[in-house]
Amino acid sequence: MQDKNPSIEEFCAHGQAALRAGDHSRASEYYRSALEIDAENLSANAGLGLALLLSQSFADSIPFLEQAVTGMPTDPMVLEALGVAYVHVGRSSEAELVLRKALRFGRNNPETLANLSAALNENGKFDEAEKMLRNCIRKVPDHLQARHNLSLLRLLKGDFEQGWPGFELRNAAANRALPVCAQNCGAPDWRGENLKGRSIVLYAEQGLGDTIQFARYAKPLATQGATVSIQCQPALMDILRTIDGVSQVLSNDDIAGRVDYKASLLSLPALLNTVEDSIPDTVPYLRAPQDEHERWSGVLAGLSDKPRVGLVWAGNPDNKTDHKRSIALHQFIPLLERTDIFVMSLQVGAAASQVDELPPANKPYVLFPRIRPLGEVAAALENLDLLITVDTALAHLAGALNVPVWTLITHFPDWRWMLDRDDTPWYPSMRLFRQPTPGNWGAVIEDVSQALERQNFD
Repeated sequence: MQDKNPSIEEFCAHGQAALRAGDHSRASEYYRSALEIDAENLSANAGLGLALLLSQSFADSIPFLEQAVTGMPTDPMVLEALGVAYVHVGRSSEAELVLRKALRFGRNNPETLANLSAALNENGKFDEAEKMLRNCIRKVPDHLQARHNLSLLRLLKGDFEQGWPGFELRNAAANRALPVCAQNCGAPDWRGENLKGRSIVLYAEQGLGDTIQFARYAKPLATQGATVSIQCQPALMDILRTIDGVSQVLSNDDIAGRVDYKASLLSLPALLNTVEDSIPDTVPYLRAPQDEHERWSGVLAGLSDKPRVGLVWAGNPDNKTDHKRSIALHQFIPLLERTDIFVMSLQVGAAASQVDELPPANKPYVLFPRIRPLGEVAAALENLDLLITVDTALAHLAGALNVPVWTLITHFPDWRWMLDRDDTPWYPSMRLFRQPTPGNWGAVIEDVSQALERQNFD
């Protein structure tokens, strides 16, 4: 290694200043300039790795952080940064080891406790993860991320009573603003006041699946005597109009107009004190347009007289957890080889091209060669005998339509699927297939194959 020179020190100093200012892109440029002079410089590797991590370029950050750790094996900041990067790319076992070292050398730093809990979650060590979060909160009672993550763990374990209050920290913990439609609505937040003769707008916050799952609460509010509007993603507007009790559905780009109250769809479980036995589970609560239902009935009937099984193997690639939930299509070949069912791809987006990589004999029938309105998708789903899907919005849509759906989920699942059960109180028609160990989709596909052997489609 060549001796450090002022140029490297200057670049690193500028990089540190840029990091402090939150300019991660400029920080990366300075540190890359330093590494052009000395590729093994520890400070430059650590700085560039941290800048990339903060830019959410998790995979790109890892080589630089690993290089820094070789020369700074007891530096808690570098160890923690590497551990966080490992968590985000699915290398949870390595993340746990590195973060335990960071915790030891950092003397139980609260941030490290919170990050280690995430790695433990990924490894299915839920009780130990909860212990780490509680230790963090004991040290820093107002640690928003730890309190929110603890709420997700409580929900995962089925403890709704303790879980919902912390779930309300989801936006503050992520430093995420409310949707613009909520910010522009002048109505006060609904806190459980009597709704008889009142109007309320329920707005969507996050993904399509979340909106579908929690839109079920519109009917109970209408039953209380409220005039209920929903403000949601444009793709869902037509299908949400079919919910009983909904008077109006708006795009989240629209102005809601004069209403008495507003509420996030995701806040309704807490506001209505939902426990497992009180989840509104009357299905279907969504319906496809009748003309589309009849049209797709004819289309699917003309394809095959075998049981019609839909398949979705990948979610939105922009989702930060997509690398965990999506499955390569070739792993489904044991199902695609079956001759007793007619398998149809409902996959859209970039992952749909994986069909072209399969041998002709194993290719599913492509039902949607391009993205279709969700009303059409719902009509097709209603005419399936079964949908097999990873954890996507279509899983929620099928459940809300009361279509038989088998959902394939990770070893550490999203909180809503809870633990150690193959059913869900959210959707009576859904069956869950869980990874027995992290990343083990092969065992899941084998379980699905065996379940198909026993499935009665009559």
